[in-house]
Amino acid sequence: MGWADEHLHTFSILGRRYGDAQEGVLQFCTVASELPLTALHLREHEGFVYVYDFNAWWRHEIRMERRMLRQQPGLLPRCVAGCGPCPPEDIGGIERYLEARDEHSEYEFVDWIESLREGPIVLEDLRDEVDRWLIWLDRRFDRRIVNGRLRELEA
Repeated sequence: MGWADEHLHTFSILGRRYGDAQEGVLQFCTVASELPLTALHLREHEGFVYVYDFNAWWRHEIRMERRMLRQQPGLLPRCVAGCGPCPPEDIGGIERYLEARDEHSEYEFVDWIESLREGPIVLEDLRDEVDRWLIWLDRRFDRRIVNGRLRELEA
């Protein structure tokens, strides 16, 4: 799972807003993708806010942990911690996400497994349904995946 950058987003850093300039919508002082992180001159432990999807308002707080001389190319920036999986792209905000997560709990999964006894099983349908369940049952945060995506962006 992950987000495909389909929605408007903004970074609020030191009192200024950065985002993508799109015709007919909000305009920002600087296009975020054209500004390197080093240009912001953030101090250690100073943070900023990233909001993705203005309708759902996914708010992330990001903090500069440490500034260091770049000794090996391709290693920075990197994620050092996080919590929980990425919500689906168009789930509709935190309330809908929490409802959907409850609907796809481990207990509901066991009930679904029990329901398979009630009729014939079509293997292809079963695979699709299992894939949908796995999205919700895996609640880990994997910073290796995040850091892999950061390296892709840097390349």
